Amino acid sequence: MKQPKMTDVAKLAGVSPTTVSRVINRRGYLSNKTINKVEDAMRQLNYRPNVIAKQLQSQQTKVIGILVPSVANPFFGELTYQLERAFFNAGFKVLIGNAENDVKKERLYLQELLAREVDGLVIATHNHQRQIPEYQNANLPIVSIDRYLRSSIPNISSDNYTGGRLATEELIKRGAKHIIHTDSVRTFNKLDYLRQQAYRDVMKAHGMKPITYSIDFDSEPQKMHRFFKLRIYNSSAT
Repeated sequence: MKQPKMTDVAKLAGVSPTTVSRVINRRGYLSNKTINKVEDAMRQLNYRPNVIAKQLQSQQTKVIGILVPSVANPFFGELTYQLERAFFNAGFKVLIGNAENDVKKERLYLQELLAREVDGLVIATHNHQRQIPEYQNANLPIVSIDRYLRSSIPNISSDNYTGGRLATEELIKRGAKHIIHTDSVRTFNKLDYLRQQAYRDVMKAHGMKPITYSIDFDSEPQKMHRFFKLRIYNSSAT
């Protein structure tokens, strides 16, 4: 079946093709009567505007790219959920990529998002910016979360030291005697290690021995369970 054209919509609605274009792109003054006539004709003909042409005219794709380490992680899963809701309510759709701490995978996702000419990026991945040169050349709005990409890119950061201090103090307040800290075997942003520093400072201030275990957070849950079980058993034995 032949696809309907804008001229077909204009003829059925009794308006000019220019008016149809203005209705689709919401440009200039349009009466509700005209909008209703054009949209009714589009429905009758099952006419779908050319998305690419519309993007070229508006110079917007209304799409935002989001890159996270993994949506399986509870924090990043919730973050992605809230970001998608906020963007959708603002009239944007999102494309989400799980980088999984893999530089090659993150670069492929980033290159694809840039090729699609998204209107902006939210970056919450853990890979170092020097490993991904595309961040230095991307000419579009970018916001990073807890990661420094370059001086011109806004960075939303947590107060890692205060968070680590409050968490450790709360555990001590509740009577915990053996408190351990876990950190990743991977080397990430140096700001992440402020949590460990805060933990160590609070433990020493209370005359307690700080113990940090470096683990692979990308491991299967069963492996992590065995890891902690073994560590706790050894700590109890000593």
